[in-house]
Amino acid sequence: MPVSSTSPVILENSDGSFYASIGASGGLRIFPSVVQVLLNLGWGLHPSEAIEFGRVFHQLYPTKLEVDETYPSDALDYLRQAGHNISFVDINRVEGVGVVQVVRQKDGIFYAASDSRKNGIALGY
Repeated sequence: MPVSSTSPVILENSDGSFYASIGASGGLRIFPSVVQVLLNLGWGLHPSEAIEFGRVFHQLYPTKLEVDETYPSDALDYLRQAGHNISFVDINRVEGVGVVQVVRQKDGIFYAASDSRKNGIALGY
């Protein structure tokens, strides 16, 4: 088990200019939460949408896939058919998921988003 799971991320555009900064709290759930939000940003979601999208967490042992209540049902059906043992995490319990914050720049405008799972307020400058 790592001593620290912090994983602040700063992303640049191909020209070296600032693209986004992402960080999270949540212990072992930090890494998968940050990666899932990064993927959501890569798929073109706005930072708020990327953060609020449902999350999954698997620690390898015990063999269960923890999913928050907002995860798309069609994806859950696919995971069940693939043999995953799914348990639901209460998104109102902040220790159940990694809580992510994002600041992103697009066309000279900064967009900030903070995970509603922890009642955060987004500010960026």
